[in-house]
Amino acid sequence: MTQQDLASALHISQPTYNRYELGQREPDQETMTRIADYFHVTLDFLLRHERPYERQARVPELDDFIKSGSYKIFGHVPSQRERKRLAAVIAAMYDNGNGSDDATDE
Repeated sequence: MTQQDLASALHISQPTYNRYELGQREPDQETMTRIADYFHVTLDFLLRHERPYERQARVPELDDFIKSGSYKIFGHVPSQRERKRLAAVIAAMYDNGNGSDDATDE
């Protein structure tokens, strides 16, 4: 859903809705009621902010992800030894950020 879609549903302009998201402006009571109705929640829920809202989950660093083992490769969860080897291969590919950029892209 775009800001324009939600703004239209709430009978406000997109720039006004954008200011709400940015925290530059607060909706009036009537708009808050429309927001609550649209999302099927109570005004109390909106005002107390009972559930924290995260826009984006933290993106883990590749090395952290590789070492976590929370994935499968060809249907197999890699062992700790395999994860360390994979992390070493990837680090060697990128020279751990310390190498030169002499290699050409293929």
